[in-house]
Amino acid sequence: MRWSYFTGANRSAPAVWSEDETIAVSTDRLRVLESSGAIRWSYAILLGNSAPAWGESGALYTGSIEGDGRVYALDSSGALVWSYATDGGYLDSVTPDEASGRIYAGSVLPLPYPTPAVSRLYALTTEGALVWSYQTGDTKTPYSILMGQIVADKDGYLYHGSVDGRMYALTSSGAMAWSYDTGTEMQGGAALGQDGRAYAPANDGRFYVFGHTPTPTPTVTPTQVPYNAIWFGTNI
Repeated sequence: MRWSYFTGANRSAPAVWSEDETIAVSTDRLRVLESSGAIRWSYAILLGNSAPAWGESGALYTGSIEGDGRVYALDSSGALVWSYATDGGYLDSVTPDEASGRIYAGSVLPLPYPTPAVSRLYALTTEGALVWSYQTGDTKTPYSILMGQIVADKDGYLYHGSVDGRMYALTSSGAMAWSYDTGTEMQGGAALGQDGRAYAPANDGRFYVFGHTPTPTPTVTPTQVPYNAIWFGTNI
């Protein structure tokens, strides 16, 4: 072991900046560590933050886990560049796609009990202005909550799994392209492969592969091609 750093509470996976291996860690504060383990800076976000994500410019993006429901953008020195207030009280993920000039965030809308929770996907500019938002489900569809990582392919399609068991695909303009019902909760988010397909796990123990059309290929073993591999874990 090279080093360890006591955070007190780890909320999500860290994000590593490829340029200098700087590490962003989500705890009670957003902390950025040097590759040596020394702290570079920290930033306090109300009641903690969701998984951080680096943009290609070196900006760092995250969201409030609960409380103010904001998306935050910070520069490489830890200074706040902008924040955007969503309608949600819980932001599960923030995904920067600076090449297209967009930042995507998924939030859970704070509806009064016992109204089922629903989610909204936001597309923001890199300056923090709203481009569009899309609500998944409604008050008649229980627990249509977006979970995990949002991914965007080179054609601008966005993929996101949901607790309602559906994989959602939206166009770059925020229109629904399709949704696919797996019949079980999808809580692990999605990842994009070099082949342009979206890969996502579901609670039925299967691993789903999606293209631009909703024709998934479920498998219980990882697909592998030369020099590339898909890594995933289960609780089995």
